[in-house]
Formats: sequence, C-alpha cells, structure tokens
Amino acid sequence: MATVENTYTGNGSTTNYTFTFEYLEQADVKVTLDGTATSAFTFANATTLSFNTAPGSGVAIRIYRDTDVDVLKATFFPGSAIKAEDLNNNFTQNNFSAQESKSLASQAPTALANSVTAIATANQASIDASAALTAVIAAVAYAPVANVAAIPGSPVDGDYIEILNSTGIESFSPLAGLPVGFVGDSGLSVRLNYTSSGSTWNWVDYTANDADARYLKQTTAASTYLATSTIGTTVQAYDVDTAKLDVAQTFTAQQTFGELKETVYTLSGTAIDPANGSIQSKVLSGAVTFTDSLEAGQTVVLMLEGGATYTVTWPTITWVTNGGNVAPTLTAKDTIVLWKVSTTLYGAYVGSYV
Repeated sequence: MATVENTYTGNGSTTNYTFTFEYLEQADVKVTLDGTATSAFTFANATTLSFNTAPGSGVAIRIYRDTDVDVLKATFFPGSAIKAEDLNNNFTQNNFSAQESKSLASQAPTALANSVTAIATANQASIDASAALTAVIAAVAYAPVANVAAIPGSPVDGDYIEILNSTGIESFSPLAGLPVGFVGDSGLSVRLNYTSSGSTWNWVDYTANDADARYLKQTTAASTYLATSTIGTTVQAYDVDTAKLDVAQTFTAQQTFGELKETVYTLSGTAIDPANGSIQSKVLSGAVTFTDSLEAGQTVVLMLEGGATYTVTWPTITWVTNGGNVAPTLTAKDTIVLWKVSTTLYGAYVGSYV
C-alpha cells in the first residue's frame, strides 16, 4: 500500500519532522496533533515540516496527504493542445486521491472496533451512573429518635428514622423485615423507613452506637491497678537475666524432668480406659473380661496379677508377640502394653515381673 501518512510522538523539544509521501501541492500536506488539525508549521524543505512550537511530550503527531480533488489540475477544450504534463497531473491527482481513500478504508475495521468499544464503555458508564444515582438517593438523612417509645405515631410516606436506643424493637408493630432473632439494645441504633402503601415501618439496618465499646475501659480507681509495692509479693519479680546466657546455666530437677512421674492407677472395673492414666494395675480375684476404651493414638501399660489363677478374656486384640497373633500365657504377675492404631487394638506381652 502506498504511503500517505507518517506518524510521530512529540518529545517537547523537536520541531522538525520529515515525511516520505509524494504530493502535488504543499496545501495537500496536513497535520494533526492528538487528533486536532493544526496549521502552525512551515516547510523547512520539500519533505520536512517545521512546527512553530515543538509538540509536547507524548503528543501524537500525524503528517498526512489530503489531495484536493474539487478541481481538476488541467481542463481540456475542443481544439486545445493536450500536454503530457497536464495529463500526468490529472492522473496523479486521481491516483493520490485513490490511495488516500484506500488508506482510509483500511482503517475502517479498526475504527469500527474502536466505536464498538466506545459504545460498550458508554453503556457501562451509564450503568455505573445509574448505580451511583441509586446510592445517592439511598443516602437519605435519618431523623434521630431517642427510643422505641418515641417512634412517630403518625408517620408519612418516606419518613426515615434512626432509633438511638433500640431496646424492645423486636416487639414493635407494625414493622416489616426485622431479622430473625434480632433483639434491641441500648448500644444499638436501628434505622427504619415508613411506606404508606403498606402502612408499616420497614427495617433498613442497625449499627453500634459506640464502635469502640468492645475495648476495655478503665472503670476502677487507679489504686486497684498493679503497684510497685506488689512486685515481689503478689507478683514475683522478673529476672531480666532469665536466659543467663552470660553464665553457665543451672536447672532444677523439675526443669530437667528429673522428677517426672506417672501415677499407677488401680483398675477397679474391667474397662481399659486411658482416661485413668497410661499405667494401670489390676489384681484379679476371679475371672474377668476386659473391654476396650482406647481411642486411636492412645497407649496403656497394664500390670496384671493373678492371670495364672483366673480366666482372662481379652477384647479383640492383634497380638504382636509370642510368635504371631496369639494371646500370651499369663503368669502370677505380667506386664502387657496395649495401643490403638486407627480402629485396630494391638497388644504386646512385655513379660513377667515376679
């Protein structure tokens, strides 16, 4: 496609810009800055324009040809001489005009797409404007009302009120739209509006009167607060060198777990329940059937006496000792470990502690 325009972007300092297309007359060379036509330029030479003022930074510069086709370059009369130059000028005039029309036609799809986008943008702007208008209309002024008893008895359509103490609003009538379970309170403000069509007040919303009420406030005398005299008595002093990183560290027996102990629970019933402790003992006085109360991840050590004398019936246990899934043969005193993985109870015979 023949070149009919050149485009640039201004930088605020350059005044001269060249162009590469042919033209018949200087008047056919046109310029727009950011889409606005301008004639504030001169020809520095046949293919260079010099602007009177340098186009600003970021300004879109378009130098283009718009051939004048209102009048033919040459007109012929009967009997007049026909010059090759005149014919060429007429054909060039028509050719340039055709090139410019073709260039404009090639831009039509882009222009159409831009116009569709512009329409969509305009439609969205209209929607946004309508929403904004609705929000403005909704931002009405609410007349303050002290309490539920002060709600106007003869309201008119479009009245908006804000009840500063909403205690008892749940029992007020006529009221439409009250949220299920809502109970009024002196710390809550409730907004209502009145519609004559339904002869009723309508729920709008509610807010806390004091948004900071949830924070602790000082309600007692300062003397009741922590005083210096209580340090070391009511409150023990804090050692700023607690970590003692500058000296060799020492610990008590409790800190080193030297006195960590587990109380042995004497099992009176038959339920092996970890809630009673992780070590349990049972002295048999007759046949017994144990039940499983363990949950997944729990372990119990059972110290059993009399297993060789009395019959012991176990719950469902997967034994992992004695050469396979076989219940142990009990002696006078035995230690057995029971633990549960998921829903499976496992057992291991540790041995006799006679």
